[in-house]
Amino acid sequence: TRDLLNDHGRPDDRLDLVELGASLHWPLFSSFNHGTFDTRLYERYVEIVRRYCRTTLVPSYRIFEDSASREACAQMQVQGIRDHLSHGIARGLDHYNLGLALVAAGEKQQALAAFEKAAIRYPEHLEALSALGLLLADSKRFDESLRYLTRVVSLSPRRPEAYKNVGMVQAEAGDMAAAVQNL
Repeated sequence: TRDLLNDHGRPDDRLDLVELGASLHWPLFSSFNHGTFDTRLYERYVEIVRRYCRTTLVPSYRIFEDSASREACAQMQVQGIRDHLSHGIARGLDHYNLGLALVAAGEKQQALAAFEKAAIRYPEHLEALSALGLLLADSKRFDESLRYLTRVVSLSPRRPEAYKNVGMVQAEAGDMAAAVQNL
């Protein structure tokens, strides 16, 4: 994909492909170098990113190579999800998605609250439990972290990533014996 975009002639043509991809929910933002754009092309690129982030729930903020686009999109997503939640139509997944956007926007404390709401509403949502556990570990709250991460292991004992997460937190907490068993 990167070669197709970068070798596709005129920069306007490349942006047409990026815009088409965004409209089809197939984001190509990280597939080419926009650092060489002049002001007009860069403003067009930013508008494509804005339109995508306002209309589409972003699957992962890794679709953006540059931190400015990633953070700007995350802020738009936070606002959009909060607007949705303010209408009283909250689902656990909305809080999980809000948590992801808040992490990408650098708002970790608010993300913790969102992940906690998701875990309460959907106590078997593996991704929400994992995200909450890992974020708690990032805050050095290891006991709380392990409570959520071991719950993921009990809900999905064949999921190797769950054991890895438990082991990494145990190692960071200084319990190497337990960490070795999980890693």
